Amino acid sequence: MKTNRTFYTDSNGRDFIKRIRDFRKDWDLQVNQPVAGNYYPINLGIYMQDDSTELSVLVDRSVGGSSLVDGQIELMLHRRLLHDDVRGVGEVLNETVCISDRCEGLTIQGKFYLRIDHIGEGAKWRRTVGQELYSPLLLAFAELDGNNWMDSHLVVELAPMEIRTFVIDFDYLRMFHA
Repeated sequence: MKTNRTFYTDSNGRDFIKRIRDFRKDWDLQVNQPVAGNYYPINLGIYMQDDSTELSVLVDRSVGGSSLVDGQIELMLHRRLLHDDVRGVGEVLNETVCISDRCEGLTIQGKFYLRIDHIGEGAKWRRTVGQELYSPLLLAFAELDGNNWMDSHLVVELAPMEIRTFVIDFDYLRMFHA
């Protein structure tokens, strides 16, 4: 893909923001760190496009992401270094998990959802699937008086324990009222 250094990252799981590698529209960028300076937080997804195709990747957790080379998307789920990379931290990035006396490197698992679409057709998929990933449940509440509630729900009393249960399966209900 010829993307002309351009890719798009989400803004906290909502809108997508246009990114241009090694460029900032608000100031004259001096590129001192070409990798770190082009990495962005990805909470929902990243995509790129050329004249005919869109490549989209959605994620199930926050990661780092960029397009350091045209036509390529790079995602960093977890960074682990066994030796200091001499890039300013001054220590290794070796997070471990210890159980009893045994310690192992921290393992992270994530899911990436990849899709290739014709230009202009990826937005619907990103929005639909992205909403399911970012906000999987939607709770809605409404006021309802007690009489209407009893008319719209089934309640079965199981004696002698005074247990009340809400029944969804009508075949199950028929067992008690045969």
